[in-house]
Formats: sequence, structure tokens, C-alpha cells
Amino acid sequence: MDTTVQNLFTPSSMATLGGASVAVMVITNTLRSVFKLNSPIVGFVTALVVAFFGAIISGALHTFVDFVVAIVNGFLLYSSAAGIQETAVRTAQSQTLESRQATAPQGIKWLSSWFH
Repeated sequence: MDTTVQNLFTPSSMATLGGASVAVMVITNTLRSVFKLNSPIVGFVTALVVAFFGAIISGALHTFVDFVVAIVNGFLLYSSAAGIQETAVRTAQSQTLESRQATAPQGIKWLSSWFH
């Protein structure tokens, strides 16, 4: 498979639950790290934005029910992204204490728990 910058994230990959969940995780981690925001609300708002963006791009927002479905999809994206994040954090935390302390940056780490 040819992996280039042009095909890391594509509209078709973002249209899947997995792709959208990873996008929410990456965007949330980056916002938390860059702006030093340590709240799970960042991930929740990001998930809602991604869900509504997907619904708008696909032309799926016509009725009130469509808006409710977009909100529920945002909840699903948030739950999925949070699960991916927490699994990754727990895996990273299984390293030895010495190796974590040697490489731990100051501030909010990119790969850190959303829930404290």
C-alpha cells in the first residue's frame, strides 16, 4: 500500500467510524497539547464538530431527526475516540517508570488521559 501525505486521511476514510474516531483523537490531543487544555470537553466538542461536518458534507441534514442523529453520532465518536485514547495511554503507561521519566515532556503530554 502506498502511504503518502495525500492519502493518510481521505474523505472516504473520514466517513468511517474508525477514521472519524482517530481524527477526533488526533485533533483533540493536538488541541489539548498546543493550548494546554486539560478537559474532556475538548474531545466532546471536537467529536460534535466532526459529526456535524460529516453530516453537512454528505448532505444528510434535512430534518430535526437528522440533527438528532448527528448529535448521537458525535456522542458515538467521542466514546470511540476516548476508548482509543485511554487504551493507548494505558499501553504507554505499562512502560517502566524510568523510561517514562526520561522522555516525559513538560505540560500536557500529547498521549495523556482525557480523564483525571
